[in-house]
Amino acid sequence: MDFMSELSKLIDLPADIIMRYRYTVLGGKAVYVAGHKGLKIYNSEKIELKIDKEILTVTGQDLIIKHLSNNDCIITGNINSVVVGK
Repeated sequence: MDFMSELSKLIDLPADIIMRYRYTVLGGKAVYVAGHKGLKIYNSEKIELKIDKEILTVTGQDLIIKHLSNNDCIITGNINSVVVGK
């Protein structure tokens, strides 16, 4: 079994989703997202990014988008959660 298949099982996401985008939470103060398809919701407590047919939701306080490009995004603030869902 390859690494992506093992990771897919571990975090309960399909392997093809893992390879299309990724995110990293840095100490509860920042989130880096690569492979997003656009911004859906943006306010100081909730930011939603489109990732293929799903939505990546970041919740917290004092959320700010520090960087946004066609492919990646950096969100800072007091991060409470990062969830991927429909």
